[in-house]
This record gives sequence, C-alpha cells and structure tokens, in this order.
Amino acid sequence: MLRQLSRPFARTTLRVHRRAFSEQPVSENVSRLVDDIVKLNLLEVSELVQELNTRLNLPDTPAGMPMGMPMMMAQNNSAAAAVEEEAPVEVKAIVNIQLDSFDPAAKIKLIKEVKNLTGLGLKESKAAVEGAPGTIMTDVKREEAEAIVKTLIELGGKASIV
Repeated sequence: MLRQLSRPFARTTLRVHRRAFSEQPVSENVSRLVDDIVKLNLLEVSELVQELNTRLNLPDTPAGMPMGMPMMMAQNNSAAAAVEEEAPVEVKAIVNIQLDSFDPAAKIKLIKEVKNLTGLGLKESKAAVEGAPGTIMTDVKREEAEAIVKTLIELGGKASIV
C-alpha cells in the first residue's frame, strides 16, 4: 500500500519541478540567440554545430545524439561502421549450454547424460531435456562447454553455446 501511495506523489513532484524549471526567466542574450537559431535553415544549423564543435574542442561523434538530428547520424554512420569492424569480437570465457532439440529415439540417452553432467535428479533431468529448447547448464567454462555440446550432439541432441 505504501508503494501505491508513493508513486503518485513522485509523479506530482516531478511535474511541479518541471513546471518550475521551465518558467524561469531567460536572459535577453539567451532569448535573442534562441530566436536567431530558430530562424536558421538546416544547412546553417549544421554549420553552427560544426563551428561550435571546433571552438569548444568537442569530439566529432556526440556521446548522446539528440533525436532531432538524423542528418548528423547519417554522416557519422560510416565512421561508426569502421570502428565496429576494427573492434575485436569478444569471446566469453563463461557460457551457458542450451539444448535446442533432440531426436525422440535418443531421449533416454540424453536424459542420462544431462543427469550425469548436471548432478540433477532423474525427474529434473527429464524435465530439462523435454523442455527443449532451454538452458540445461549455466556458467560453464568455454572449453568444457564445447566438449559437452559435442557429446550431446553425438547422442542425438542439437545443442548450442549461448
């Protein structure tokens, strides 16, 4: 009940704060600058942004891009793509093993293997196998996981590392 009461008060407080912040008077200088910026066309706005970046020594790619500037995003997409290509692919050391599906004829073998690998009881192992697709083991070293996946595939299951 306390949570239900506290949420409406938090929203009301936030709205009041926003109103109070937005109604603060703006200096003449700032108001004049805003009026001038509003009158600019898109090309001039782009030039303004570039000049501000240069004079203020800001990076070329903004950390948080405003939603109203999709043209800047298009210009920086080629640079971002180049950075993504150069970044090395991270290989997780600790992974999960997922049983995607299995051959019905190999169900009993898979249940026994899952039971031996996980230390679960027969009932839990059966539920894990029959619940495919699903994670059967978590937080396993990659080398061990690759060997386990290979074993499960040999027994008639389709498994993957997630």
